[in-house]
Amino acid sequence: MRTLAGIGIGAISSIAPAYTAELASDKSRGVILGLFQVSILQNAGVRNRTLLLLLTFAIGFWNLITSIPQLFFIEKRGRKPVLLVGSIILAIGMFILMLSTLIHQLAKDDKQFYLAIPGIVIFLAGFEIGIGPVFFVMIAEMFPEKVSNIISCLLMTLMWISNLIVVTVYSPLSKAIGDKGVFIITFVFSSILVVFTIFVVKETKGMHSKQNLQIEQEKNHDINNVV
Repeated sequence: MRTLAGIGIGAISSIAPAYTAELASDKSRGVILGLFQVSILQNAGVRNRTLLLLLTFAIGFWNLITSIPQLFFIEKRGRKPVLLVGSIILAIGMFILMLSTLIHQLAKDDKQFYLAIPGIVIFLAGFEIGIGPVFFVMIAEMFPEKVSNIISCLLMTLMWISNLIVVTVYSPLSKAIGDKGVFIITFVFSSILVVFTIFVVKETKGMHSKQNLQIEQEKNHDINNVV
């Protein structure tokens, strides 16, 4: 169950970093992960170059701010609650972003950015609060210390393989089914993350201490049996 939870979190979380990487411009992709691609805003109706640059800067600053709250809550509230709240916010943002492509009147008036911009802002906030940082904390805690490093490396490798797949298929998929179809797919994955977190993911705070105590008790039990 722990391995399933770790792989599940990693695979589903790949949608967020890979998607935000795809939103960055070709020259900055991989460097300013999380800043969204200008062409998507242009498709949403933003045409002024200065405004595009200002929005990019604003989103980057917002991304920085939203990475701060989890520093205080992840220890106080626990890993799973923070992950769940972040996942719900992320799904809401993706839903709004999806709506920006589904409402015909917005597309007709070339005003899709009315929903696209807040959708991206909320989406990135959910990622920075939840799955972005919490994933790395949880995979380091859900296994015994003697195998934690190896399994953490394995799960992170699987996550980045998933990232590569998503980034690779994004452009051809967008051309084939449009941003509308892509946003529907990513909203489905975001919703799966919420359900997965509720029913599968276990709280990992203090798990190492419990595991170490259990191992120590087993050792003492074995020693007593030998004696």
